[in-house]
Amino acid sequence: MRSLSDRVAVVTGAAAGIGRATSLAPAHRGCDLALVDLSEEGLAVSADAVRRIGRTASTHRVDVASREAMRTLPDRVLAEHGRVHVLVNNAGVGHSGSFVDSPLEDWEWLLGINFWEVVHGCHFFLPILRSQDEAHIVNLSSMLAFMGLPHQGPYAVSKAAVRSFTGTLAAELSGTGVGVTSVHPGAIATDIVRRSRFVDESQKEPTATRVAKVAIPPERVARRIVRAIERRTPRIRVGPDAVVIEVLKLRLPVATIRASGGAYRRWGRSPERRGLSGEGRALLPYAASSLAHRRFTKDATGRISIPSSVLRALGSRQTTMRPPTRGWSSTRLRRSFRSSRVMRSPDLASIAARMSPRMKSTSIPLASRHYESAASTSR
Repeated sequence: MRSLSDRVAVVTGAAAGIGRATSLAPAHRGCDLALVDLSEEGLAVSADAVRRIGRTASTHRVDVASREAMRTLPDRVLAEHGRVHVLVNNAGVGHSGSFVDSPLEDWEWLLGINFWEVVHGCHFFLPILRSQDEAHIVNLSSMLAFMGLPHQGPYAVSKAAVRSFTGTLAAELSGTGVGVTSVHPGAIATDIVRRSRFVDESQKEPTATRVAKVAIPPERVARRIVRAIERRTPRIRVGPDAVVIEVLKLRLPVATIRASGGAYRRWGRSPERRGLSGEGRALLPYAASSLAHRRFTKDATGRISIPSSVLRALGSRQTTMRPPTRGWSSTRLRRSFRSSRVMRSPDLASIAARMSPRMKSTSIPLASRHYESAASTSR
């Protein structure tokens, strides 16, 4: 889409968080908004913020999991604005609990909002979007679409489904005037944790507090979404943790399962013995966020040490790594990982440490003593 000026965007889940930020960002580009959510108070706050920018905003209280409610939404939006150019399917909720302990009602509730809202929105708005000179669909997925983690079954399933559905839709709409973007954020500073369902409700606040320490602001996601709309970018990842999760899963698909499973077994069976609090299992989905934002220490010789807490999370052992003479650039991530010898090393900590945003000028090509020995022999 060449410009958002004088366009109309529909944003679901617009009462707070990423939805509110994604409403304000297009408004600053001259776009009018149709805001959709169940919270009337939150919608009112978001609408007032849009109007203060000088753009028109309508509010629509809709249960996005309801097919009939979503069926009538396009007509309501057209009655207010007369046209629609952008659809942002952002509404989402979370869940924390093991598969064995999670009731099927929680699965149905979460999939209804996280997945069926996306399908309903695309199905009912697509005829309108295709009638415009140019249009765009944005579907919010997650970094957990790349890799399922313990206690996040329903959420990971829903976001993986959104990712696959968006890819299918993008292929079918290629060559038309409708662009499609899949968004994969990492940990974001929103209230989704507090709005989530927990099998153990006592872990909700500790988890929310921990996530807030590593989360990035929703405005950053909103800026990336606006840029993706204007450039017709098919997929974006937001946050270093999202990059860590995807690269680890792509390059070490079996090792990541073993690492997350090993950490889950240890944290679940004897958290006191491991020196971890009882909230450990609920925090597993955010291990990558903590890892990506961690400060790695450097000793007098220039060797980099990985904190033991990070190694525990990855099921690895304490080790050190030597920085190379050549600098590291995040733009060369895929190319370097495709050819780097570090991919032969089984140590996940070395790979994740390479992608820390605080170490963009330092590359870490090796981690384990076994690899160092092999490298020395090869020289």
